[in-house]
Amino acid sequence: MSANIPRYLIENHGPDHEALKTAFAGAFQVCAQTGITSITLLVPAKGAFPTTVVGTFLGANVTKALCKGETVKITENLSMDLESPKTFSPFKSYGMVIGVYLSPKDQNVLDSVSSAKAIVLLPWSEDDGKTWLSTWAPTVLGKSTWQVQQAAFPQDVEDALRSLTRRINLSTGLSHPLDKKAAQDTLSGIKRRGDRIDPEDIRKWALRNDWRPDDAEDLGKLAARYF
Repeated sequence: MSANIPRYLIENHGPDHEALKTAFAGAFQVCAQTGITSITLLVPAKGAFPTTVVGTFLGANVTKALCKGETVKITENLSMDLESPKTFSPFKSYGMVIGVYLSPKDQNVLDSVSSAKAIVLLPWSEDDGKTWLSTWAPTVLGKSTWQVQQAAFPQDVEDALRSLTRRINLSTGLSHPLDKKAAQDTLSGIKRRGDRIDPEDIRKWALRNDWRPDDAEDLGKLAARYF
């Protein structure tokens, strides 16, 4: 969730072995360069993991150990464990978290991480990857051909959203009526000034500014009523 966490993306579409090689080679290199000693692999589901292209890529012995909940030594200074969205806790402190082939919903789990030394995404599709790229502007490992633009808001819009973020309780989002009213007033004020903002860009902005993914989505949906 913190925008200060270094993020990395690998361009990918579907079960591409070359992209997998790029992802793990790049991740291991980042770990070596930055002193990261642990990797948490976040996959859609543990049960089917041994038969997936990622499980096959890592090899039967490593995959079997990971699925048992064991921590596997990759090198003398680097270990790996396995989590799924159902078992993953975003509130722990992590070394590197690698999200692999996550659905947009499961990417919210990755985006909920508040303390990590690095976050990596190997998306399943180009569309999923581009959404994440335009949200976080991560460093791209390997080829870099996807063209996206991160929205830059006018200063008055930026100031209004930052003021809203300071006012509300970020641990509960817009669930409290007063916080929702504050968001409505903020969005209404932006509209009155003549600014036209894409609600999806507001959602992405909120993610980068410490809103939890579900709450950022709520703000984006609320913004859609105004723009």
